[in-house]
Amino acid sequence: TDYLAHLNPGSEILAIDISKGALAIAIERLRRSGGIDQSRLSFENRSIFDLKNEGKFDYINSVGVLHHLSDPLAGLKALGSLLKTGSILHLFIYADAGRWEIKRVQQALNRMGVLTEKNELQLARELFNNLPKNNHLRRNHEERWSVECESDANFADMYLDPKEITYNLEELFTLIRNSGLEFVSFSNPKIWSLDRLLKGELLERARSFSYIEQMELVEDLDSDISHFELFLSK
Repeated sequence: TDYLAHLNPGSEILAIDISKGALAIAIERLRRSGGIDQSRLSFENRSIFDLKNEGKFDYINSVGVLHHLSDPLAGLKALGSLLKTGSILHLFIYADAGRWEIKRVQQALNRMGVLTEKNELQLARELFNNLPKNNHLRRNHEERWSVECESDANFADMYLDPKEITYNLEELFTLIRNSGLEFVSFSNPKIWSLDRLLKGELLERARSFSYIEQMELVEDLDSDISHFELFLSK
């Protein structure tokens, strides 16, 4: 909401979240950045399934929501029903490749019953301290996620969320197709550029593939892609 307010001065923005705490943080961030004065802002404690009376939107920004739903397709359809024809939905959703270590940790914590304990946060942090220093899961956490997970809220979001679904590209495009929306482009195109991974004859061969095949090749070659950022349209 903060960056949308600054990038679209004078616009009307409705920010929703099922967490009152998250809304309070958003409001404070906008006050500190001056974004509160850039747009006409409304903050409401609602879910994406509770917007039927809002009319149609020119732009919808959905970050970190669908992959925590029991039925992501229903969520995407709900958002799509709120779009004006020809309008844009920006989607951020978890990817399989770069999160398999996270999923292994989540599964281990679940096996040990940690996710039902009151001190689940303490026990989960202890797990990384217990693992040998050369353990891959520990090294992945320390090298990739430790700074992001310094705060308890971020650590809990990554490892203690009770529901998380990840996608590969094939599953992602099936989700989009079943929702009735159309893929427009990735919003982080540099990540999907073949020439950052290949050169010479191999690059030329890859460029003869269809667009989807090229993207699948990038997915094969870059195991650090932990999420998809993309634009969809109606």
